Amino acid sequence: MQTNVLEYLEQTAPRVPDKVAYGNEDTEVTFGEVLRNAQAIGTFLKRQGHYKEPVVVFMRKHPNAIISFYGAVYAGCFYVPIDEEMPKHRIELIFQNLKPHAIICDEFTAKEAGAFAGEGKIYLYSDICTTEPDPALLQEVREHAIDTDPLYIVFTSGSTGKPKGVRIPHRAVSNLYESVREMMEEPKAPVLCASQAIFDIFITESLLPLAMGKPVVLADEEEMLLPWKMAELIEGHGVRYMQFTDSRLRKCLGNEAFCRAAARKRAAAMSGSCLITRKSVPPAVRGPAAPCLQTCSPAWRRAWA
Repeated sequence: MQTNVLEYLEQTAPRVPDKVAYGNEDTEVTFGEVLRNAQAIGTFLKRQGHYKEPVVVFMRKHPNAIISFYGAVYAGCFYVPIDEEMPKHRIELIFQNLKPHAIICDEFTAKEAGAFAGEGKIYLYSDICTTEPDPALLQEVREHAIDTDPLYIVFTSGSTGKPKGVRIPHRAVSNLYESVREMMEEPKAPVLCASQAIFDIFITESLLPLAMGKPVVLADEEEMLLPWKMAELIEGHGVRYMQFTDSRLRKCLGNEAFCRAAARKRAAAMSGSCLITRKSVPPAVRGPAAPCLQTCSPAWRRAWA
């Protein structure tokens, strides 16, 4: 089991440096690019004095946002994803809670991020990803890392109406990887990422495929909401693995185009409080070799990590 999830990236990238790791409608990045740019960001952040602290990633759902997550971890920090579509009051409460010293954004979110930053420093992805990686500096950071260090924070809605942050350690994600690896490893085909980074299950659609050398197709807002758009994405990229919450799967199964496209899949992993059994999924969708599994997120696994 890995002590630090970056070990997955460092083991995979040298094997398949030119293979696409993450892609959306207009951008693709290879495993080699993910490694290099993440190390560049980590070097930059550490040189700026950021260490053992939250780094807010205030960006669109994009390959560069995921690279920024890894960059924060390379600096010895932990990342906090913020979705620009979140209610403004919720974002304000999260920033008040964190009081972050570092915020990574892109040209589309820089202005909005600045309104919440307070005394935090705003860093543009396009500026910091060009930093020359410093292997010695990054190695020094790694030597002081342990598996219970936080990897990221997700904020729940909270029964009081105030967002509550949950720290997810590296160990929890490593445990999750070990528990689903056998089910996810084959075939070596694209994984659909149909959730936002602010949700815990995003890790199963982003970091775990990277550990296995599988490309990830990022669905945009429209594709996430409309089952027939998702079907086009599945067919166009040959997606063979998908993950859904039970409520989203129920909605998608009502669309004929989605059901046809989903018949190509390897598996559907549901998470949530309500179990969808294999019998409730139409035979044409699940197929004989497509197990339907109930999984729990890293936040739940944190209880026994």
